[in-house]
Amino acid sequence: MFASCEAAYESLSTPLQQLCDGLWAVHDSRGSGTSGLVDYLAESGEGEWNGQRVANLDPVLHPVVRVHPESGRKCLYVDPNATTRIEGLAAHESAALLQLLQGHVIRPEHVVRYRWRVGDVACWDQRNALHYAVHDYGDEKRKTERVSIRGDRPYGPSKAPSAPLAESRSR
Repeated sequence: MFASCEAAYESLSTPLQQLCDGLWAVHDSRGSGTSGLVDYLAESGEGEWNGQRVANLDPVLHPVVRVHPESGRKCLYVDPNATTRIEGLAAHESAALLQLLQGHVIRPEHVVRYRWRVGDVACWDQRNALHYAVHDYGDEKRKTERVSIRGDRPYGPSKAPSAPLAESRSR
């Protein structure tokens, strides 16, 4: 299943869009314990990213609304598996707003379900979509291979780029 984070942003009310445009959130892939990359690193001990060995993932501060670098379109950038809190909000405010936004992204009108066939290949833009693998293949083996292309540093409406959480404290 693929959810359009652009469609989700566009269907928010104008006041909620304006609120989200100025917010930043902590993304920590260790937050939910369900990240494939975190699981891979736990099993293998290391991975490779940009030619460097990686043994852990540090938290990063990303805009809640990301601007696509080619289209200029805005999208909600709140991943249920990694977005752990919204900076500057009380814990209960952050949890409630994240629950609302993450639930909004996966509303049926923002999601398409692809029916796989042998030999199919899927490509999507990780910058403005969420994906979810439905376990609907019974006892059949499911083989996946993932290739991630080095992308841009996310930025929001203010044009300020994402940063490691430790660096972002100096903003």
